[in-house]
Amino acid sequence: MPALERLEQESFSASDYPLSRANFLYHIKRENPLFLAYEEGWVLGYALGLLRPKSLRLYSLAVGIEYRHQGVGKRLLEGVMEEAMRLGKKEVTLEVRESNQRARILYEKAGFELWKRLEGYYPDGEAGVRLRKALS
Repeated sequence: MPALERLEQESFSASDYPLSRANFLYHIKRENPLFLAYEEGWVLGYALGLLRPKSLRLYSLAVGIEYRHQGVGKRLLEGVMEEAMRLGKKEVTLEVRESNQRARILYEKAGFELWKRLEGYYPDGEAGVRLRKALS
């Protein structure tokens, strides 16, 4: 749990809805899929999914600062999509800040497409975008 909390602090400001220990425990208890990227005992990043009847929603993805730009986020995202297909889900969806170009590039390279713009989605008033990827 401390490693996940550290990743949250490094990756998200208060206006990005960071997850607390209680949030993580809530999702784990409800058997929402949690993917960890780790090496030699160190947690490099995580992805948390929410199961929906026909889809898997990527709720949060974070990679430690020192491990960014090394393919960790891509591998986590691939794991999320593989699990969604294994579970028979039709698509993976997510929301991200409209201005978060680094994340949007990662998602677009993985085949996610703009579904809708979410005006004023974040507490600071910034818009978000909802992306989705159909699975075959």
